[in-house]
Amino acid sequence: MKVRLIIIAVLLIVGLLTSLFSTNKLTRFCLYTPLKVLLISLGLALILWIVSGSIFNGVDMKQYMNVDNKELFFYPFFVCFSCALASYSIFLCKISSVRENFLLSFISFLFLPLFIAFWIVSPQIPSKEYYMQTAYYSLAFIFPQTYFFIDFWKKTQNGTWIG
Repeated sequence: MKVRLIIIAVLLIVGLLTSLFSTNKLTRFCLYTPLKVLLISLGLALILWIVSGSIFNGVDMKQYMNVDNKELFFYPFFVCFSCALASYSIFLCKISSVRENFLLSFISFLFLPLFIAFWIVSPQIPSKEYYMQTAYYSLAFIFPQTYFFIDFWKKTQNGTWIG
């Protein structure tokens, strides 16, 4: 688990340092989109957490607050933070072959962050019901990330990133 977090932290720091002073529109988009998605998804996660009491009736909510003596009161926020942190994989869209291919850009925007986030979150929670909750709370990430993917794809088709 620690190795996974260290790898992601190193990639995040390298990406931030290389693009912080860039004037390239695509680089700025790749840098700030995960931050925007994080803020929006945290708000949506709060709403989903409030609504989750009626959805997860069969699940003991107090139990999911404590797993292996680890407090997970902020579990929805942890899921959104993991997804948003992993969404820095959109830097792969700086490669022209990825940027111009719909499937590859979709994978870098949505599939890869969700896969990485589940890879981080999954070992923490051993129960099947927590996988269901992780999928539920990842909706707070999917909606804004999909919006930014559509925005990215429109700009790609218009040629905004060229030059």
